[in-house]
Amino acid sequence: MMNTLNNWLYAIRRLLTAIWVLASDIRLAFIGANA
Repeated sequence: MMNTLNNWLYAIRRLLTAIWVLASDIRLAFIGANA
């Protein structure tokens, strides 16, 4: 049970990190295009 929970937390954290990186890249590209 605990192992499954840890796997879920790890997957969610990886997903949130990937979304955060993508959002940052999009924001930087948007700012760069407007500059």
